[in-house]
Amino acid sequence: GLQKQVEAPPTELLESVLNGSGYLDMLTQRDSSEDTARADNLRELVNAMAEATERGETLTDFLDRAALVSDADSYDEQALITLMTLHSAKGLEFEHVLRTGPEEGVVPHSRSQNDLEELEEERRLCYVGMTRAKDTLTLTRAVYRRTYGAERLSGSLPSRFLQEVPGELIE
Repeated sequence: GLQKQVEAPPTELLESVLNGSGYLDMLTQRDSSEDTARADNLRELVNAMAEATERGETLTDFLDRAALVSDADSYDEQALITLMTLHSAKGLEFEHVLRTGPEEGVVPHSRSQNDLEELEEERRLCYVGMTRAKDTLTLTRAVYRRTYGAERLSGSLPSRFLQEVPGELIE
């Protein structure tokens, strides 16, 4: 038979697909860091889409911009600015590093809070990111952040790892 066509905002459509398909639940239930990262990326996609919608972008605008950004992790030594993940930065050094997101729930990730081994891995990853800087390291965080499934922005707390940075290294 004929199905009624329903128009939904892009964010609702994406959430419906992720939840209705069971894909996000499947990733969440698996116990691997790769699946956790995939689930986190999908949640960030929903957040990014919600923010794009708030800015008045259409789904096409959002997808076009995402296609341009998707190549950001390929490192080009000649580039004046490079955006990359902490994992991609391993083994590389830069004159100046700007690190974003040293917040509880981001670094360390909220899933690592009750697992000492995972928390230690998050600490190591944070350290890796900080030690990529040869000359200067700038840390910046959001005071308010949108979390997956939340209608509104919520306050964020500085990462506990920031307290471990020796005071004499901070300007």
